[in-house]
Amino acid sequence: MLAMAACAQQPAPPASDSAATSGPRSFPPVGVAVSDDQGRWCVEFPVDSTPGNGQPVSIIFPGPSPVASIRARIGEAQPDQCHAEFPQPRWENYRAYRVQLDAPTAVGVSTVALAVAGDARWSLEKGVLQTELDGDGIPEQARRCAADEGEHFTIWSVSPKGQAVRRAHEYFDWGANVDATCGPGEDGS
Repeated sequence: MLAMAACAQQPAPPASDSAATSGPRSFPPVGVAVSDDQGRWCVEFPVDSTPGNGQPVSIIFPGPSPVASIRARIGEAQPDQCHAEFPQPRWENYRAYRVQLDAPTAVGVSTVALAVAGDARWSLEKGVLQTELDGDGIPEQARRCAADEGEHFTIWSVSPKGQAVRRAHEYFDWGANVDATCGPGEDGS
């Protein structure tokens, strides 16, 4: 059985996904980033929220990682899905883009990550990867956990009182059973 690293954050109560606006800016497109065996990165975004060519994108690594994020720019759309060893049914209504990295990829980063369009700067604060995405003054946190046959990536808005609302959810299927590490709401349910 494939074992995955546990999420470092405390579980939060389940909440619904939302890409709606909250505050003065709309929530940015969120998708999945994958690296192929040549170290080239590709991102998949839902077709109804695809970013434009040249737009900044952050490839973020929730959980243990030598870096919090990699900054890049969206390239041209590609005709096929991003590289994956196993089919990714979730990507049926997604569009794939090559990306141009702003700097070389750090050694030891995962080959699968969360992709967030825009130029927000992600930082690690007390073991939590976070930034402000929508201008409402409530920081968003990125999380990664294992369940089903893969990894779940989520973004949460967490109020100063600790109330968490899930804002985005993505999934990457590794094609093998994993040791479940997701807390409530982190697995997309």
